Amino acid sequence: MAATTAWDGQNALLEDPIDNDYQIDNRPQITDITGILDEPVDDTPHEPQDEDVMHLFLKERGIKDPSKITFENDEGETEDVDFNSLSREEQLTILQEITSPGLTDHETDVINYLRSNNVTLEQVVDYFANQRLEDYLSQNPDQRQIQSYSIDEYTNEELYVADIKSKFPSLSDEELQQELDRAKENEDLFNKKVEILRETYKAEEQKQIELNEQQVQQQFEDLKNNLTSVLYNFNEIPLDYDDPQTDMLVIEDADKNQVLSYLLEQDSEGKSQFVRDIENPEKLIELAWLALQGMTTITETSQY
Repeated sequence: MAATTAWDGQNALLEDPIDNDYQIDNRPQITDITGILDEPVDDTPHEPQDEDVMHLFLKERGIKDPSKITFENDEGETEDVDFNSLSREEQLTILQEITSPGLTDHETDVINYLRSNNVTLEQVVDYFANQRLEDYLSQNPDQRQIQSYSIDEYTNEELYVADIKSKFPSLSDEELQQELDRAKENEDLFNKKVEILRETYKAEEQKQIELNEQQVQQQFEDLKNNLTSVLYNFNEIPLDYDDPQTDMLVIEDADKNQVLSYLLEQDSEGKSQFVRDIENPEKLIELAWLALQGMTTITETSQY
């Protein structure tokens, strides 16, 4: 089929017979154009509603015009390019760069360690500082602080008089002074006796210190065993104490371990997080409120 040109169309119009019966008055008439001419034109620029999501993402991260991204080409030169004109690999590189937190592998490992162990950076620093201190003292025992005893607060004369008085409580102060004067007539012998007394009292005090530590440790173990036993049976919490048919909030094993750690696991200062919260007035008030109103709030929320 032959194509019809614009000129052929014009010739066809010229060659068509004129219909004399056609009346001009039959053509549609525009009688009023005032409304059309007076209608205001909205020239306000609008954001395209269907703007590419990826472009919005880029703008939120500081790239105002995704069609002009400063990009380094293979020759090491920088040029402005349209994001859509880049290859998928190049686009992925740009997305990785603008979303990367800028952390090294070591910094990422540190953050993951803190999160997985539920500790703060300060706690970790304190722990390793104490660990290094212990390593240093084990290698330099002469630098380790010597255990102090209350008996060291006594002078030789005070210790000798206190010992005589404990053995002979009926002696008067004058008689005790006479005993001290008589003992000091031989200074070397007196000092030797006092040194033996001091070591004897230190040994007794050390036994008492160890006994106290054992008692504290035993109390801690008893508390731990008791809490573990209770936690073993702590498996669910009713969402409504007034309704025996209510749903139950199941307590997972991970939750139990977290509770036990919160109560008993001690930091470098020998304090658990529970103890630290009790020492913090704001946390203490929060714990008190939860103890008094926590279950009521759970019940009311469940009913609602």
